[in-house]
Amino acid sequence: NCLDITFQSSGRQHLPAQKASMNPRELSVRKAKVDDLQKLSYNDYSFVVDSVAIGPFTGPRLSEFQNVEPYTKRYDLELSSMVQYLDRADVALLIAVDGSDTPVGHLAVSKFWNGYASIDDIAVDAQVRRGGCASKLVDAAVGWARETGLPGLRAETQHNNASACKFYERMGFKLAGYDAHLYDALPTDSAVKEQALFWYLHIPANDK
Repeated sequence: NCLDITFQSSGRQHLPAQKASMNPRELSVRKAKVDDLQKLSYNDYSFVVDSVAIGPFTGPRLSEFQNVEPYTKRYDLELSSMVQYLDRADVALLIAVDGSDTPVGHLAVSKFWNGYASIDDIAVDAQVRRGGCASKLVDAAVGWARETGLPGLRAETQHNNASACKFYERMGFKLAGYDAHLYDALPTDSAVKEQALFWYLHIPANDK
C-alpha cells in the first residue's frame, strides 16, 4: 500500500477546486457507503517521487534519504476491490469527508493473518494533502483496531515513497522489515527498483 496513490484517466472531470482552500477542521472520518465509491475515483492521488530511503532497513527508523530525478508515481484505484470493505465486521473502508460530505481520502483496513490490523490502502486527494487528512484516517484506523481487539496496526510502503515513510514515522510506526524482491514480477512505471518496507504500530494494552 502507499500513502498517496494515483487514479487518473483522460477526460475525467475532477471535483471542484475549492477543496484546496478547505479548512482542515472541516474534515471528518466515517465508514464508507456504496454511494461513496465512485466519488473516490474523482480524486487526484498522484504524487512526485523526488527522494528514496537508503538502507539498511533494519529499523526502527529510517536514517537517510537520497534525492533522485523527480518523476510522477501513479496507481489505479480499483473500485471493485473497495466493495469488499463494506458491511463486514473484519474489515472497514474509512473515508475522510469535507464540510459538504465529499470524500477527499480513504483508508482500507482489515484483520491480517498475524492478528494485527492491516492498512491495505490509504490515499488522500492532492488538493488537500498536508492538512491533517491522513492523520485523521490513521487515527480512525487505530480506533477500529482497538474496538476490534487487535494489538496494533501494520502498513506497507515503498522505499521510493519517502513522504509515506516519514508520515508513518511521525504517527509512531516503527520500521520492522523489508522485502527487496516483493514487486520484481509486477509491471511498473517507477524509475527505480522498488523495495517494500513494513511498519508496525503497537497499541498499549491499557488502551485497548
